[in-house]
Amino acid sequence: MPEQKAIRVGSIAAVVGAILLLVFNILHPRGGDLHDQAAQLRLIADSGIYRLDHVALIVAVIIAFFGLWAVSQSFPKEPGASWARVTFMTAIFGTAVHLVALAVDGLAVTELAEAWIKAGGATDSPAYFAALAVGELALTLFTITFLTFYAVTPLLFGATMLTDDTYPAWLGWVALLSGTAGGVAGFIQAFVGMTAVGTLVLIPIATIGYILWLLIVRIILRRRAG
Repeated sequence: MPEQKAIRVGSIAAVVGAILLLVFNILHPRGGDLHDQAAQLRLIADSGIYRLDHVALIVAVIIAFFGLWAVSQSFPKEPGASWARVTFMTAIFGTAVHLVALAVDGLAVTELAEAWIKAGGATDSPAYFAALAVGELALTLFTITFLTFYAVTPLLFGATMLTDDTYPAWLGWVALLSGTAGGVAGFIQAFVGMTAVGTLVLIPIATIGYILWLLIVRIILRRRAG
């Protein structure tokens, strides 16, 4: 009984986290040439909400993490139960990397971008190169995030749902589609860098698909709880 209540709370966390992720992903400042590093830093410094948006995303990811725990606990029989536990282990790692990536990008890069603008905004200044270096670190962390949190975790959850009758098979395919998009986006970013296809197509598919999947799982868990 206590475990069922915990799963119910976790399922609520799934929908709250999913909604917050959706809202603050939409509000995330975007624009300009992805390869114009100076323009991207100016966008960050001048946006006014870049730091706040990332803090909100950090909170959303933490809440969604408890939702993923609830999903992992919702498989009552084998082999689904064992696969779900293994999948949740990947979620732990992916969530940790995701949080660090958001902190570096939203806090450290924002601070350095603002300092660079205050120092005059010259592209040959130490402040500029410092901001670029930390920005590259954030990009690397986001690449790992997409290969884990948005790829391996949903792919394994999707495979678990397809080999178990706890959830409808089509929901497993939603997770597989989302995870595939996240994985391809991560590989493109790792070997090519930021591209329009990855940033404007694959990453939105991966994140929105993941969010919708969490929302649907919450609905199913709520119905089962009565």
